[in-house]
Amino acid sequence: MSNTSRSVFVAIAVLGSAVLCVGLSAQSASKSTALPAEIQAVWTIVSGEEDGKPMRFARGDEVEVGDTVYNEIIIQRDRWIVVDHSGGALVFRAKVLATEAEKQIQIWGDRGQTEREGPRHVYYRLTGDQLTLCGRMDGKAPAEFTGKRGSGQVVLVLKREK
Repeated sequence: MSNTSRSVFVAIAVLGSAVLCVGLSAQSASKSTALPAEIQAVWTIVSGEEDGKPMRFARGDEVEVGDTVYNEIIIQRDRWIVVDHSGGALVFRAKVLATEAEKQIQIWGDRGQTEREGPRHVYYRLTGDQLTLCGRMDGKAPAEFTGKRGSGQVVLVLKREK
């Protein structure tokens, strides 16, 4: 997986996916509950920023070196499904950790490639049909909701599909 693809993977899972939950194993994270109804939808990533740099996303058959191939997230009950430009998907489990101040979701994989990434925290903000996600690349919790240079964080902006 390229560094750019890993960035979106982490941001979604970083960002995400969404930010490792210190001391929490995937085993202890296994109790998921339905995510808030307001964010359960199909979301297309419209823009992203990683450590102050704009991200490029592959669309359809148009893939260039450096493009991030993950460009859609499906949030359904306790599942966080990351879809790439060709329709391939990675399925994660998810649960809400906090709904006050910065809204937080924990995401973890329980099979194959997703299990190797470990649990992550993703902060989110919802404004109408726009979902903004923030997470870190190094496994720590975001210090603030930003993707600016030097933050080590990724911010993704997604649009709800109608």
